Formats: sequence, C-alpha cells, structure tokens
Amino acid sequence: MPLLKIHTNAKAPSSREQILKDTSSFVSGMLGKPEKYVMVKLETESAMFFGGNATGALLAELRSINLPEDQTKEFSEELTDYLSKIFNISYERIFVIFDSVDPHMWGLNGKTFGR
Repeated sequence: MPLLKIHTNAKAPSSREQILKDTSSFVSGMLGKPEKYVMVKLETESAMFFGGNATGALLAELRSINLPEDQTKEFSEELTDYLSKIFNISYERIFVIFDSVDPHMWGLNGKTFGR
C-alpha cells in the first residue's frame, strides 16, 4: 500500500538496490505497515532545478491508504532526516508530498483494498 517515490538530481551514494531495500524497511517501520506492501521507486541524477539553481535537491512523494493527516509533520521530519543523510542533501532542499488514498482507490492482485 505505501508508495514512496524519490526523485533527486544527486547520484546514488551506494548500491541502488541497497538504498531501495533499506528505504523499504524504513517506510514500513515509520508507517507501521507490513513491508510486503511497501513499494519504493528511486530516480537519481534527474534533471532538477529548485530555488533558482541545480544544487542537490530531492522530491519525495509518499502515498498510502488512509495516511494519518495528524502525523504528516512527524513523517516529514523523519523522511527528511533519513533522505538527507543518504543523499547528503540539506533539509531546505527536500520537498515531501503526502497523499492519502481511499482503500477502494488502490488496487493489488486484481482487487482493491476496499469495497
């Protein structure tokens, strides 16, 4: 159910597979959702311009079923800290977008998680 898309103009500092594996575990723990449902998409070295320059920047998009709105501030802090350390990008150059999805609007295995 959770999907984290990471777009950055930085290079992957280590194995992309290791970053994906570690980040999948991180998202699972942060949201308290089973890792078997977590998907992470990583795009590095993307053409990206933010704040008038191409200095290291990152956009993280986190979607999940019924993402609790009262926890997005905490999630933003955790994700920003985590991603800043991995990609060596300063906090003020990381955007995080949250999207809460109704269960009937998310499909897997030919079914949805709702109605």
